[in-house]
Amino acid sequence: MRTIKGKKQPKSRLSGGQRLLESFLIFGVLTAIFITVALLSFDPADPSWSQTAWEGPVQNKAGALGALVADTLLFTLGSLAYLLPAVILLTTWILFRRRSQPLKLDYMIYGTRLLGLLVLFVTSCGLADLNFDDIWYFSSGGVIGDVVANMALPLFNLLGATLVLMFVWAVGFTLFTGISWLTIVDTLGESFLGGSAWLLNKVRSDKSETLTPFAADIPDEEQTAFGKHLAQQQMAVEQEADADDILLASSSRIEIVRPGQSRDAFATRQEPQFASESTAPAQQVPASAVAQDERVEPIIVRAERQRQVQAMEPAIAQAQTPVQPQVPHRLKRNRYMPNLPLLSRRLQSQLRHSQRRHSQRLRSRQ
Repeated sequence: MRTIKGKKQPKSRLSGGQRLLESFLIFGVLTAIFITVALLSFDPADPSWSQTAWEGPVQNKAGALGALVADTLLFTLGSLAYLLPAVILLTTWILFRRRSQPLKLDYMIYGTRLLGLLVLFVTSCGLADLNFDDIWYFSSGGVIGDVVANMALPLFNLLGATLVLMFVWAVGFTLFTGISWLTIVDTLGESFLGGSAWLLNKVRSDKSETLTPFAADIPDEEQTAFGKHLAQQQMAVEQEADADDILLASSSRIEIVRPGQSRDAFATRQEPQFASESTAPAQQVPASAVAQDERVEPIIVRAERQRQVQAMEPAIAQAQTPVQPQVPHRLKRNRYMPNLPLLSRRLQSQLRHSQRRHSQRLRSRQ
């Protein structure tokens, strides 16, 4: 690191390994572009090593070298030659992306990748030769595809050879990339389910639905005549049960009200007055009240139904509270039954008497 005015600046120069990797990347990109141009502008009339042609201008955009390279790749790999530029770019990028890390040669990893790449190309050429038509005067799988197909067809026939080559291709893919097929299946399933759910939600959201209740015109059971009749019968049964219950029974409060006299008239009566504490109490009643009492008039009785539940609650709570036994202060432990708690003298004597009688009965039986 170089320091410029108190700041650390990264080095602008590359190390030896980084220089090689970057040079390899540039060369790989150039090679991929050249092969792509040569393959796309291939002309069967151009002179090449697999055929002879009259002397004339070369139609290939990459020149005579491009025509030779394209003819060689198509003769060897067939239609798989068009995938070669992508493989070159991928390989160079894999090597270049770790340029900042120290280069560590893991022969196992690089060996498995190289083996997987070869298996992929061989099986792909065989599958192309079995299932695709020829391209120009070349086989669709090239020379490699012809060899693989001629070896597999006598043993497995067309369907069996295709299945075997597909499974071998899957093995080569795992060796080259290091990706598990279980992970691929899980990812595809998750993507399919997510896409299906999104599509269904999209379709449902575009349409407007009107929800109609199934039994909108049917009244409730309580609103019908039969339901009201049942409710009245149930209420009558509950009232009869409350009348029989001692806690819910009603009491009658009687008030005497004479005609022409309101309830407030009772509040005007005077309290009884006593002459002395020793003598008997003598109640003094006004003469007007006595005169009114002499006339016998009809009495109107009003009875009001009241609940006694609130009045009985303290008594019920007191009855439900457990009663603690009162133990005398001076107690004597029972020597016959030491495990029992302390008892009073009277209870101890009763226990002794019962024990003696029991022992006498046992002796008499013997």
